[in-house]
This record gives sequence, C-alpha cells and structure tokens, in this order.
Amino acid sequence: MSTPQLEDGYMKIATEILSELAKIRIPGQARQVLDFILRKTYGWNKKTDIISLSQFVRGTGLSKVAICKGLNKLLTMNLITKKGNAKSHFTKKGNDYDITYGFQKQFQQWRTLPKKVTLPKKVTDVTQKGNRTLPKKVTPPLTDTITKDTITKDKGIALCPHLKIVEIYHKTLPMLPVVENYSEELKKRLRVRWREDSQRQNLKWWQWYFDGVSKCDFLVGKVKEWSASFYWLTGPKNMTKVLNGEYLNRQRQSETNKAMEDFVNGRIQK
Repeated sequence: MSTPQLEDGYMKIATEILSELAKIRIPGQARQVLDFILRKTYGWNKKTDIISLSQFVRGTGLSKVAICKGLNKLLTMNLITKKGNAKSHFTKKGNDYDITYGFQKQFQQWRTLPKKVTLPKKVTDVTQKGNRTLPKKVTPPLTDTITKDTITKDKGIALCPHLKIVEIYHKTLPMLPVVENYSEELKKRLRVRWREDSQRQNLKWWQWYFDGVSKCDFLVGKVKEWSASFYWLTGPKNMTKVLNGEYLNRQRQSETNKAMEDFVNGRIQK
C-alpha cells in the first residue's frame, strides 16, 4: 500500500486558488489535464513548462484526442496559458508537439462554461393502454441533415455545420494542430469551401477528405518538421493541390496507392 509523505515531494499552491477552483465546474478530462499542468509547473516551482502530447498521455492516461479537447476547454475557460506554435518532432511512436503551458492564477479572468441541460431520467406518456416510457435522451447522428431550419432562404443551400467539420478534423487527424481559436475569418473560409461545390455540402465528403489527408506523409509531418493545419487544409489553393494528388506518397504499397487513387478520383465509399 502506498503511503505518500511530504518528504517525498509536495506542491505549493495558494489556498485562495484552491477555494476558487472549488467554485468552478471543470469537465472531468479537462480537470485531469489541468491537474497535470499544475504538477508539471507548480510541482517543480515553475510558472510554465514545455509539455508535449506524449507527456500528457503518460501523465493522465487519456488519448491524444481527449487531451486536445481538454486543452481547448481549459483555454476557453482561460484557466491555462499557452505560448508557441505546434512544432512537430519525431519519436518512436510518431511525431509529437512541444508547447509551453502555464496556469492562469488570476482567477478574476476565468470564464465558466454554460450549464448543461439535463433531461429527466424517465418520462412517461399516459395513453389509453397505459404508460409508455420514452427514451432518456435522443442523440442525433453525425450526418448532414437538411431541414427547413438549415436551408438558407436565398439560394437553398444547407448552412455550413462548422463545428461538426472541425470535430471530424480532430477525430481523423489528431496528429495535426488543434483548432483552438475558431475565428470569424476561419468560419468564413470554411463556409466558402462548403458553398463552392455541391459535393462538399455533406459531412461524408469532409470525412473522406480528411481520411485522404491522413494518408499523405508530408501533410501529417512525417517527412519534415512541418504539418498541415485546419486553416491550411481549407485554403482554396491548398485544397485544390490535395485533391489533385500533389501530396501523394512517392513510394507506397499497392493497397495504399489504390486508396489514394480513389481519393484523387473522388470515389467516396458509402
């Protein structure tokens, strides 16, 4: 049985900070990431520290995707600071990224997340034949559902589901830089890509597009200390180059080449 002792190390943190942390709701995985940042900074009497994704994985036991989501929430809540751009480097398990993180101790600047709306556990509908139990929660599938509410009045084009496309990008390409600041400029950029081709007005197309990017070693940082970003991939010239196969791997097995040929030729598997 483990018997932790102060002599083996401890972390100095102001009581006022702990009191304020107790008042703010932090999602579970985001809290794990925050605790690890505190351990790597305050635990070593430092204000900031360079922490790679692989260190987060070892320290929290979470996946890279979960860690990226946790970091995004902490940045949105202004609980942590981040400096530097994601610069990839090679490891035995693939490319990784080193960025400087720190804890935002000025709790007056923290931002709270909106409260979750929870449905009752059981809803009954009284009918002539008795009570009928309704499902607890209905989760819509990740599909491009077109309804009256999602059609623009002037041109009849479905509205661009920005957040769902970003979610597909994060899940399909966890090795690429995370979209942390979804600015109006980026929304406009993505909206133009969505509207300029009817094929792109479907989430399946974006899944297919990002799947194709994942097969290009150059774009995912396996060739140089550079990798594509969401902003780069949604640029008009860059997207055209990717779709034309200009970043295909030069030496690949026949199966992979066939998959990439399908990608360039626009054959989306249904």
